[in-house]
Amino acid sequence: MRPLEAAFSPPIIYATGSDHEKLNQPLVSEAGAAATPLLRQEISRLSPAAGALEPFVGLGTEVTFRDLRTKHQRTVTIVLQPSASPAQNEVPVCETLGAALLGLPEGAVFRWTEDDGRIRAVRVLQVGAPVSEPPPPPGRSI
Repeated sequence: MRPLEAAFSPPIIYATGSDHEKLNQPLVSEAGAAATPLLRQEISRLSPAAGALEPFVGLGTEVTFRDLRTKHQRTVTIVLQPSASPAQNEVPVCETLGAALLGLPEGAVFRWTEDDGRIRAVRVLQVGAPVSEPPPPPGRSI
C-alpha cells in the first residue's frame, strides 16, 4: 500500500510531540512492519503540531470520515494498540486505514493504492476531542 503520487500529492500531516514519541517506539514499529508499510512512511512525513491546521487526527482521536469510493461514512477512534476493538469502533494506527487517517486535518483527502491495485480514498469530515486510551498491556511499554 502506498499513497498515490502521480496525480495527487499526499496532504501535510501532523502529530503532537507525545504522539510522535509513541509512534516511534519499537512496539509500534514492529506492529507496523507486520501490518503496513504505509505506517512507516506516514510516520516519516509527520510535521510538528505547532504549525497544524487544527483539529487533526491523532492517537486517541475520534474521527468521522467518508470512503470516497463506497460513499460510506464512519466514525472511529484511532488507537495505538494493535488489539483494537472493532465493536467499539477502534482502528489501530498499524492498520492501513489508521495509518491513512493519522495526522490529517478536517477536510483533507488521503488516497492510496491497495496491494490488489484498487485505489482507496478517504476524506476527514470531523475530528473530535481525544478520547483517553487504555494503557499498554503489562510488560509492553509504549
